[in-house]
Amino acid sequence: MRRACQREPLVGSWEARWGYVAGQNLVEDGLPDAVMCANDEVAVGLLRAFAEAGVSVPGDVSVAGFDDVPMAAMRAGADDGAPGFRGPWALRA
Repeated sequence: MRRACQREPLVGSWEARWGYVAGQNLVEDGLPDAVMCANDEVAVGLLRAFAEAGVSVPGDVSVAGFDDVPMAAMRAGADDGAPGFRGPWALRA
C-alpha cells in the first residue's frame, strides 16, 4: 500500500498563469497522486504545464478544479475521451 504524503499547499493567485507555474513546480519536485485547485482557471494553467511536460492526466496525476467555468472544458487533450466533462459547456470529440 502506498503511504500518504503530505505537502504544504502551493499558494498563489487565482489565475491560470499561477496554475501553470504551480504545475511546473510539481513536475520538477515530483508529482502527487492528485491536485485540487482552488478554481477552474488555476486548473487550466496546471493542465497546460502538465501537457507540456508530457504528464498524463488522469494517468499520472488526477486534477480537480472548482466552479465549473466554461474555460474548464477547453483543456489540452479534450478529445482523449477522459471522463469528467460535465454540464452545458462539455466538449465532445
